[in-house]
Parts: sequence; C-alpha cells; structure tokens
Amino acid sequence: MAGITGYGLHFAAYRLPHEKIASAWEGRSAKGEKAVACADEDALTFASDAAADLMGEADASAFGGIFFASTTSPFSEKSSAAFLAHCYRLPKGALTGDFAGTRRAASTAVKAALDAVRAGSADNIIVTAGDARTAEPGGPLEQVTGDGGAALCIGSKNVVAEILGAASVSENTYDEYRVAGDDFVNAGDQRFAMGHNFVPAVSEAITQALASAKVAAGDIAWTAIGADNAKVLAAVAKKTGLKPDSLLPAYLNEVGYLGAPQPLVTLAQALEKAKPGEKILWVAYGDGADAYVLEVTEEVKKIQGSKVEAALADKRPMKSYEKYLKFRGVFKLETPGPEETPVLHWNEREWNLPLMADKCPDCELVYFPPQALCMRCGSRAVKIRVPISRRGKIFTYTKDYLVANPDSPQMTCVVTAENGARLFLQGTDFEEADVDIDVPVEFALRRLHDGGEFPVYYWKCRPAAR
Repeated sequence: MAGITGYGLHFAAYRLPHEKIASAWEGRSAKGEKAVACADEDALTFASDAAADLMGEADASAFGGIFFASTTSPFSEKSSAAFLAHCYRLPKGALTGDFAGTRRAASTAVKAALDAVRAGSADNIIVTAGDARTAEPGGPLEQVTGDGGAALCIGSKNVVAEILGAASVSENTYDEYRVAGDDFVNAGDQRFAMGHNFVPAVSEAITQALASAKVAAGDIAWTAIGADNAKVLAAVAKKTGLKPDSLLPAYLNEVGYLGAPQPLVTLAQALEKAKPGEKILWVAYGDGADAYVLEVTEEVKKIQGSKVEAALADKRPMKSYEKYLKFRGVFKLETPGPEETPVLHWNEREWNLPLMADKCPDCELVYFPPQALCMRCGSRAVKIRVPISRRGKIFTYTKDYLVANPDSPQMTCVVTAENGARLFLQGTDFEEADVDIDVPVEFALRRLHDGGEFPVYYWKCRPAAR
C-alpha cells in the first residue's frame, strides 16, 4: 500500500501587511498580510526547510529519493533535487527529479513518487516544494502571493493516508503565467479565470476522482484545495456536492498564496485534523487540476501535531514596503561575493554542504572543516568522518553594520554543534536583541550570494524556536 507517511512545512518569517503595499501605490488594501522571503531565501531554501521539518532526526538512508517542485527554481538547467539530496546526505543511488512550469507541479511530483513506490523503485520518497513568486509591484497579484515551502513523504510502510482514487484534467490556460526571462508573474482577468478555468477544471477532476475511488461527495470529511481565491471554493463545493463545512482555509490573509507548495499546505491541515477512517479530498490547480481521494489510517495519530499553526505563528513584522523591494532585488544593493567555481565545489563535495566533520581516533575531538592533523593533539591517524548535528548553541558572535546586507546588521556566529564540532556561520532570522552567547540555534540552508558562475548556498544558523 503506497500513500503519505509524513509532512513538513516552512513559511517565510517576515510578514508584510497588505495595507503597506496598498499605501505605497495609493490603492485598496486586502485584509491581513503576506509571508515575504528574506534576502537569503528562495524556492530552493524553502523546499530545503520543509524537507528538514519532515525528516526531523530520521536517518537519511531511510529515504530513497527526493523530488523538487517549484515555478521559481533558481536554476533553469540544473537539478535542485540532486542538490538537496547531496545536502541532506541521501544515498547516491536515491531517485531525484525536478518538476516545474505549473502551480500543480507538487501534485504531479506526488503522482510520480506514488508510481515509483508502487513499482518498487524506492521505499520512501520526499516530495518537497518551494516558491517565491514575485508579482508586478502595484499589480493585482502583489497582495495575493506569499513565500514558503511544504513537503510530503510518500512510502509503503506506516502510511497515514492511503490513496483510494485520483484523476487529472489538463487545460491550456493563461490565468497566471510567466514568460521566460520575465521577473514578474502575470495575471489575466481573475473573474474570468475563476469562473471559466478554475471551477470547471477542479470540479471535473473532483468528480472523476470520486468516481475512481467509489466515494460519494457527502462522505468527504475534509476538502483541501490549493486556491488563491477563497470565494471560488464555495462554487466548487456547490457544483460537486461537497459539504461546505469540509472546506479548509487557504490562509491567504496570513501568508498568501504560495504557488507550488500551496496544495501541500492545505493537505497538511487536513492530516492534522482528520481522524482514522475519515476521507480527505485533495486538489491542486494549475493549467488543469489533479484530485486525490485519501483515507486516513490509525498511523495518523503518530504524526499529528500543530505544525501548521506553529508555522503561522512563527513570524516577525516587516516594517516597510521598501525593505520588501530590497529583498526582491528591485533595488540592487548586493556587491559581488567571492568566486566559487565548479572545481572548488567538487573538491569540497564530501564534507562542505553535507556538513561532515572529522573525529580524531586518539583524543575524540570532533572538528570542522576536516584536516589531516588533529587540532587538539596533532595526531596524524586516519580520522573518522562523522555527520554534524544541525543544532547547537552560539559560542560567540559579531554584529556587522558595515557589510552590504539588505537585512542589516549581519550576524556572524561561531556555533558549537550538539556533537561538539564548531562552525563559523552567518546568522539569519534573528531579532538583533536575541543574539547572545549560548542561545540555541538550528541550521538552515540559505543563499549566501551570487559569486562566480552560479548562486552560492550554504548553512546559516537561526533561532532554534523556528
């Protein structure tokens, strides 16, 4: 039996009130706020954080693959999934795949993962999605879009939600699109799109999926639809016979519409609320629709928590619209970073991004980066390569107000990891007053700069409460 075995979430911590956007353009304000990526966050880092939330302390060897879904991948020609597999120490034989070009990329990746697990190609596959879609400043989508990531694990053991049936509908639409080379997402007539694209495609996929599962619409306890307009959900429910009280919120006024991760977020809500035996209808939209009917098992009790509410509550205010524009690169403030070439990346591949330290067999000191001589006793004995825990405490730190950083001041920390290794890392997501010695932190993959031939990513430390 193949199905869902776990989930993870991550929303951008910064929240920009819609009224600040409206005020900048002397326009009308929607209610609420949107999640805004920090200057060092993008689709890849959001997907990384969501995957980390899903994996927890699990052994990476337990996962046989990772799929990445996004409409805003930082690479046009390079596998972000392979990059994440390397960072999280997945086996070299792990399946990797990138899914893009549509807001239902994540649900398409889930279908591919289900097929792979059923075929015996892998036991557990992580499907992780991240997006940071930029709308035209002052345009109709600017108050709609939000930034974040979400992940699911597809496996055949300890299944929390079994797939009873599924259906897909493909439609060639231009309701939201971005041409290659454009910075901003474009939107057509939204009223027309909702009435003639979204509602018909989603309703057709739902009807076919229910028929495939031999389940009546009235038997659905929870309906999780990835939508960027809350009003159309009622129209879909009316057309398909779904119970209106089964519809789950999209959190459009709390974080905004996240793009490819949005369907995974709504499904996470359903998994946190559902009881064993209840049925979930899960739908993703984008140039058509995918619909899945799931039945919750007793295993769901082992993973249920409050990840969604915790992610919503974990936030910090963005005080100005201008700062948002800086983060988005509308104002170019960044100075070129140090060069990084494919050769340098290759030379450090075994230990740098995977965070592998050396342990001295004589004095048992764990140190990073690896080197031939032990830093304590000077032993030349062959060292033991060990993984570094991605949690620790600040040993010491500096606050730099002079370096060009859109989120000044730049925090630079020496962190002692839980297994004793010390690392020199930049800090992120900190309020300035919260940085101090012995503060617990966790590691998060972030974009350092664009230096040399490609964007450079590395681990930063952030408050462990995140």
